[in-house]
Amino acid sequence: MISLTCIDALDYEPTIRAIRSTIKCIPISRVYWFSDVNLISDEFPVTWIKINKFKRYTDEYNFITLKLVPHVVTEPYNIIIHADGFAVNRSAWDEQFLNYDYIGARWNNGMVGNGGFCLRSRKLYDALLNLDVKYKTSDYSQEVIDNSEHYVFDAYGDKVIPEDNIICKIHRKELEENYGIKFAEGDIVDKFSIEHNTSSSWLGRSLGFHGKHGIAKHYGVEL
Repeated sequence: MISLTCIDALDYEPTIRAIRSTIKCIPISRVYWFSDVNLISDEFPVTWIKINKFKRYTDEYNFITLKLVPHVVTEPYNIIIHADGFAVNRSAWDEQFLNYDYIGARWNNGMVGNGGFCLRSRKLYDALLNLDVKYKTSDYSQEVIDNSEHYVFDAYGDKVIPEDNIICKIHRKELEENYGIKFAEGDIVDKFSIEHNTSSSWLGRSLGFHGKHGIAKHYGVEL
């Protein structure tokens, strides 16, 4: 079984459109709606987890994805979507995606992968809980924070470490070696999602995309 996670305490309608598109493409059994407002739907089953409006987005979002979601989600696989990252091409769905514990689009350095539209397994969630990973940027050493591979700048101009970097960069080796977590690599990643890789043969044909960097237009989607 595959569930869907949506986290939105800012602007709801774009995320709801992303849900509708995704459930047309992936056999979703339940939607987990993390929001300050309830979502009532007769189109799909919804579990509402109430959260507050975001203040400092990164740490709050990290807490939800690294701490709350692993506690709440029960299905073997979970898809996380954003208003600008979701599934659009049903024909690209591949059961082989379920051979992995994490799939997200390649970043511009070629690494997997972006958390804006991604697949995560229950096995990964159990490992994250067991590791008790830090979700606050300030809890990491200055050396880790200052590593250019780890941080991005938030709206305030501060260095912050997003949760996908925490999983796929800071803890990847430990997750692989100590917990047997399998990160997708190669062509199967591009078949799942594209964010930067405009040279991929899957551009415009992949299951989904993360459109923050102009990719959406290749899928005929306006964000």
